[in-house]
Amino acid sequence: MAINDSLDANGFAAELLTLVRTSEYQALQVRHANFWQIIEYGRTSIENRYSQMLRWLLDPSESHHLGTFFIQEILRVCGNEDTALTFDSVSTTASTESMGRVDIVVHDSLHKTAIVIENKMFSNEHDAAGTDASQLRKYYEAIRDSSDHDIRSTLFVYLTPDGRDPNLPAPANYPADWRDAWHSVAYDDLEISLERCALRTRQADDPHATKVIEDFLEDQ
Repeated sequence: MAINDSLDANGFAAELLTLVRTSEYQALQVRHANFWQIIEYGRTSIENRYSQMLRWLLDPSESHHLGTFFIQEILRVCGNEDTALTFDSVSTTASTESMGRVDIVVHDSLHKTAIVIENKMFSNEHDAAGTDASQLRKYYEAIRDSSDHDIRSTLFVYLTPDGRDPNLPAPANYPADWRDAWHSVAYDDLEISLERCALRTRQADDPHATKVIEDFLEDQ
């Protein structure tokens, strides 16, 4: 459809409206199905969905075939890629009661190392029920004292949309070890890591893993 150069503003608007109502234009607006949008079930699900995605990527035995690549990305983002934290024999879980019910625990039983991730999207960390201790202190001490796992070296990650520091109390009776242990990370800090994961799955000709990761990126 040609547009006459002499059209005034009203004429141009009318032509444009006619254009957007054509079947050809409507066909261009059809979006592909997004896996994460399909399983959306309310605002409160978003935090759980993010944790589930990270847990999937952090588990080398999962179907993404990335091995420990995303684990190394987490270490890189936190500035720990050159540390003694080693992950070869890994299990990735939602933690047990004895580990404080933190969102994600990556544990290497061979090297006795762990990554602990607390994901907070809509609320700050809150006091443990019945105590004056921060939730993050509770998690720190639960991991340190866990009877389920022998963990000697741990990276603690506090993950939020904006990378804010945890709102931790600072009285003298709160030891600095647990307050200083947590690394603040923003969702945007992980975006490049997720894109690198998608690039690897594309290069490996794995369309299923690629779609899951790319849909997740698109839905953020």
